[in-house]
Amino acid sequence: RIEEIKNIYEGGPIIANPLLKKYNVSYVVIGSLEHQKYTTLNEETFQTLGRVIFTSKDTLTKIYELNKN
Repeated sequence: RIEEIKNIYEGGPIIANPLLKKYNVSYVVIGSLEHQKYTTLNEETFQTLGRVIFTSKDTLTKIYELNKN
């Protein structure tokens, strides 16, 4: 499962989307911890698969709501 989580954050939409559906994920948090842990984090994946519903004042943390389809 650790490798799957890494693939969600570092893979593109084609890799991440089936895994997000497998685990029924509705929201993804991207903050400084995720950027440190997943050095090749692909934020464009979540921009493609959903929308930002929260951005912190310092813009370091975002929460994405994923599309249902």
